[in-house]
Amino acid sequence: MLSDMDVDSLRTRIESLLMEIEYAPVECDGHSRMVAYVLNRHGIRYQIYCGKVRTPAGIIPLHFWVEVQGLVIDYRARMWLGQDAPHGVFLPSLGMHYDGLYVNQPVLSKAVFEILCTRISAPRLATAFPAV
Repeated sequence: MLSDMDVDSLRTRIESLLMEIEYAPVECDGHSRMVAYVLNRHGIRYQIYCGKVRTPAGIIPLHFWVEVQGLVIDYRARMWLGQDAPHGVFLPSLGMHYDGLYVNQPVLSKAVFEILCTRISAPRLATAFPAV
């Protein structure tokens, strides 16, 4: 079990590593895989989960998130539950329940990670895939 100081230090480190992908244009499954990619590159052991999230802001019946030594990493609950939903790297608090199963996912390749980080604008998409 980590001390409070160790938890804060780990949380701060993870938040700084994930800053670049916080707003990647993906949903919870893709974002969890992106988080895993970054953590893996920095030697941080993690687990991806799939299950139900219950918070005071509401319920997400099917959701993906990452856990590291008791910390939950979830940057996509707000996508479904609004601004009152948990966001970031945190210890679950009273009334917040993450209930799920471990999902064994292979680490993304660098190429796939970079594709997931890229926003494609409508004009670029039209150029890449012209109408026939």
